[in-house]
Amino acid sequence: GMDQFHGTDKEYKKPEIVAGAEEKEPQNKEICLRCGKKTVENSKFCPYCGAPNMNGDFKSVPFGNFTVIDGNTPIEDDVTAEDVAKVVMLNPLRYIEKFKKLKGGHKLSFNWAALLVPHGWFAFRKMYKASFLITSLKIIANILQLPLLLQLTYIMGSNSLNPSEMLKYFAENPPEVYFLPSLLVFISFILTLSIHILSAVFADKTYKTHVVEAVRKIKASDDPDASLRKLGGLSTLGFMIA
Repeated sequence: GMDQFHGTDKEYKKPEIVAGAEEKEPQNKEICLRCGKKTVENSKFCPYCGAPNMNGDFKSVPFGNFTVIDGNTPIEDDVTAEDVAKVVMLNPLRYIEKFKKLKGGHKLSFNWAALLVPHGWFAFRKMYKASFLITSLKIIANILQLPLLLQLTYIMGSNSLNPSEMLKYFAENPPEVYFLPSLLVFISFILTLSIHILSAVFADKTYKTHVVEAVRKIKASDDPDASLRKLGGLSTLGFMIA
């Protein structure tokens, strides 16, 4: 196979361009506004995600995913789309578009990730205070279910309650026996649902505030790169803990 060429001119060598691109910092440090990575100067497409390079112009390619924004687009008076892309890192294009709409008078938007795992999403995006608040409220919501569960477990002497046994219990007992515990379960359900919906609706607005503050702190910092590492990007560990 390949061994016969070992030591000769035909010996297989790994492409040097790939290794070089990883090791060498691109000179002009253009940011791809689709994937948030630094792209190489004058390349027509981002080497990481294939988005057309902006070259300072606004370009819109007929595929929604490949819309590329001018890095100088203002998000706030002192914050540009490129500043946002650096801090957001993952999926910056989505957030730049959302932040622009929020600047344009829209008060709310909708974020599916924050709907499904609000405590995790806020921690993942380094908004730890919001994540802690949501986690605390969800713990309270779970605690509210305990009285009914304990009551049913105590009455039936079993940890595995099936729905038919529970219905039988409700049918055989007067409502005042289970009214308050059942009300607490209902409140728990409403609280949990509210947490998820409110998180989804206010996620992008809260994140915009977080990103804009981060950009300003990074610009004012003595060591912008260290500040960016601390304030920008994602926290997988935060997500897992939450």
